[in-house]
Amino acid sequence: MGLGSKWDAIEGLNVDVLTVQECEHETRQRVEADPDWTARYQPGPYDRGVAVLARSPYRIERRERLESQSSVSTVVVGPTGLRFRFVGFWAVTYEPTPECYAEQALRLIQQLPRDRLRTVVAGDFNRSQGKDHMSNVGSLHDLGLVSAYHAHHLVEPRNEKHPTSYHLLNKLNAHHMDFVFVPAEWHLRCVEIGTFEDYVVTHHSDHVPVVVSIDPR
Repeated sequence: MGLGSKWDAIEGLNVDVLTVQECEHETRQRVEADPDWTARYQPGPYDRGVAVLARSPYRIERRERLESQSSVSTVVVGPTGLRFRFVGFWAVTYEPTPECYAEQALRLIQQLPRDRLRTVVAGDFNRSQGKDHMSNVGSLHDLGLVSAYHAHHLVEPRNEKHPTSYHLLNKLNAHHMDFVFVPAEWHLRCVEIGTFEDYVVTHHSDHVPVVVSIDPR
């Protein structure tokens, strides 16, 4: 929440495309007040939602329809004719709801178009343990997607060394639950995880960013 007051953190990431979870309904209007940015927003519960943002020379060409309050799918275009799908995801507790976090992720995976457009799925999965999560990772792998963090750092799922979430802002209650799944053929230059000191201590969020750099090749 309060993305406007935390915009310095967004600018400081120096990224081209990103997804933000638990942001307010006015997110798109606030972001697109700057002509260098485009955004799409999906409202969710608790007056919060999930958004995808793109900064020039990248821009959101259009939004795709998904039957989900947990995600927003966009088609992004960039320099030299680059075009890809970028899906922002936020696994959230709905009350009442029949779906757990992993079921929400599965619903998204099942709705992803089976086409030739390269796809990125990124966001807060709120789950990194258990057979259901691992099954979803396998389903994404079957679609040609890999977790950028695990591919770059050469670690297996559930053996992550860098937390992305600190429950109740507690450094001792740390979890890795934020993922960026990218096409397996993309060349990863770097995958960085934000620090507790830079983002949690400063009260920007109880999550830290996962920043993926792709080699233009």
